[in-house]
Amino acid sequence: MDFDGTSDRVFIPDNTLFQLTTNLTLEAFIKPRAPGSGTANFAQIIFRGDARAGLDPYFLALKGGDLFFHIEDLSTSDDAEIQAPLPSLNQWLHIAGVLDDATNEMRLYIDGNLVAMTTTSIRPGGVLTGSEPGLGIGDVQRAGNQYFDGLIDEVRISDVALLPHQFLNIPEPSRALLSLLGLGAMLVRRRRTSNVRTP
Repeated sequence: MDFDGTSDRVFIPDNTLFQLTTNLTLEAFIKPRAPGSGTANFAQIIFRGDARAGLDPYFLALKGGDLFFHIEDLSTSDDAEIQAPLPSLNQWLHIAGVLDDATNEMRLYIDGNLVAMTTTSIRPGGVLTGSEPGLGIGDVQRAGNQYFDGLIDEVRISDVALLPHQFLNIPEPSRALLSLLGLGAMLVRRRRTSNVRTP
């Protein structure tokens, strides 16, 4: 998906499947053309929230020139955040934010490499009680001013704390095997390159 940084976005109405309050992984491939420059210098990649300001269960975004991962407890308004410098613009990068309920670790990865980590007892809120709840890709869930300028591909939200070898990066031999099994249409060869490591 190509986002122009001024008006393009994807909205997905909220669903109970998005109420991830323990383990969580947000990931995508991105090719940003510009750093974040919207409200508070944010450019949203994956966002869940509603119309209430400052009550956002989870998001993965650019904040200026940094990659930024945020979770928030909606009942207490306590949040936890980690960030790390984005290595470059105009280049495909795989990014992932992981919350591991068992270890209390909040981890941020770029191209399969751990770039930031903290421990936290905070967990994302579940039920959104404000108006216009849902997911936003390329902006907040409703038309706002935290637009992403660049390309976003293969967004995935998981209810488990994935490890790097489980991220979106199917090795070519596996891709060929799945194609033989008749699933090739689901695994279109990517028109981009990435530095994600495979085991």
